Amino acid sequence: SQGGERVIVDPTQDPILANFLQQATGFIGTKRTTRGISRVPLAQQFVTGSFPRYGPYGTSTSANQVIGEGQAIYAQGRGTAYLGQFIQGECAVCREQSLVLHAVLANEGKASEVVSGFLGAGGKHAWVEYTDTVTGQPMVADSVWGFVLPVEQAYARYGGVSNVQRQVFAKP
Repeated sequence: SQGGERVIVDPTQDPILANFLQQATGFIGTKRTTRGISRVPLAQQFVTGSFPRYGPYGTSTSANQVIGEGQAIYAQGRGTAYLGQFIQGECAVCREQSLVLHAVLANEGKASEVVSGFLGAGGKHAWVEYTDTVTGQPMVADSVWGFVLPVEQAYARYGGVSNVQRQVFAKP
């Protein structure tokens, strides 16, 4: 997205998001066979798989198409869109994907923040950060880059991070 747009992250107003959260809960519940399996990598896997055209397996051609489709969603709503519209169209870039992951984690009872910044590898990016409840370690979950890593390792993979901004849109 170009920035300046408003995304509504509220399953009580967005039936597509509400349904997606139910599907995510089912996926996580099926895959989490013991309490020793973290919900976060499962949530990240579910979100990454929900947006196959923009992420670790997407192509630059499809990425440009996804960006254009996302801009069209914002244009239809005069700068405002429901998160479910991106889910339905499978056209979420990093900002919307991080919001989706953040909403899934909140629905699972896990506190997190949507974080954005400039990467040393180039460009602005958005991801999710949370604290691992077992180790107390700060972690990054990134559905576009396809990983869950400790913050230091993730920031190194990004080539460094600057101008970091943190926001919470959904609470457990």
